[in-house]
Amino acid sequence: MSRLPKLLSVRAAAPGLLDIVWSDGEHRRVDVSELLRRHPLLEALNDPDLFRRVAIDEFGSGVAWPNGADFCADALRLRGDAQLSDYEKATA
Repeated sequence: MSRLPKLLSVRAAAPGLLDIVWSDGEHRRVDVSELLRRHPLLEALNDPDLFRRVAIDEFGSGVAWPNGADFCADALRLRGDAQLSDYEKATA
């Protein structure tokens, strides 16, 4: 299975929303708020101050927070692609 591109940048756009750019130039706003509500281990990320402290891991293969919570780049890309509107999919 081929791996998706590495992450180039990430920033918290709003609580539960990440703006991400991959090495192939693709940009996605990825909504992870549902995951933060459903999973007790991610609950701390509902704190806006902590959520804003998101960073790319040292290998560009995911994002992480100081409390140890993380998401892999592949899962974020797949989630971001699934969240694209029909219009965005048609013009991509």
